[in-house]
Amino acid sequence: MRNKFITIVLTITFLWQNCLPACETYHLHANLRPRAAGERRLTLTGTSLPVPSQREIVEFFDGFDQTGIKRSPDGIITFSSLTRYAPGVLERLISIISELGNKLDILSIGCGRGEMEAMLQKHGHKVLGIDLSEKNVRHTQAKGVNAVVADAHNLPDFGRKFDVVLLSESIGYMNIPLALKNAAAALKDGGRIVVTNYSDIWPIDRALDLRKTKYYRYTRQEVVEGLTQNGFSIISGRTLVIGIMKPNKPYGLDVYIAVKSKRNPADQKVVELALQAI
Repeated sequence: MRNKFITIVLTITFLWQNCLPACETYHLHANLRPRAAGERRLTLTGTSLPVPSQREIVEFFDGFDQTGIKRSPDGIITFSSLTRYAPGVLERLISIISELGNKLDILSIGCGRGEMEAMLQKHGHKVLGIDLSEKNVRHTQAKGVNAVVADAHNLPDFGRKFDVVLLSESIGYMNIPLALKNAAAALKDGGRIVVTNYSDIWPIDRALDLRKTKYYRYTRQEVVEGLTQNGFSIISGRTLVIGIMKPNKPYGLDVYIAVKSKRNPADQKVVELALQAI
């Protein structure tokens, strides 16, 4: 098993350095379609979701060293954030968010150590980060970002509504229907939500990923239905590539952008996402 993980890490490193030139574009399809009349919709309930407890999540993140790396007794290396270590991904995400407008008021749910939040502030945006881990909040505050300890499942009243709610590599630590419901409530009408999630094509088994990283890797179908069932209309989707499993099968971060809609969620259609992979 240890050799398997070392092989994966070496393969990803090789691909980053040799096989993925900047801005190379691929096109994928999530195979998502409108529901047929009378077809049963996916139902996600708190009791059926394998999301770990708050205590497990906090203990997991508190175990990272100052550089954001954790080394387990069996030799497996885990990074606190993919965007922190995958070349070009953080910069591309900042560009995608900044395309939504200037001087945005952003709520980052699950801000981690605040690397993205600090960079967003440098681009002129106002950012408030929340995280379950007090250690993560301190790291974020040290970068000059306003951050507080809070739970996505029970958001406090911040005294204002936001232009953008960001969930970057954090949705897998949450009950997706409840987290997205609260995200919608925190947004202005017409506000945008940006969600990143590890793609369906991934080199590590989903159950093993959950056990090792406490992250439940929701499928594209689950993310899309979570959004549309909570009042969002999806306007774009793309994949930021970090590796290739096989020809024409790139994997990485799926990025969803959706707008808070006044329409009845039951009347919204699930669109087919053309996921742009760069």
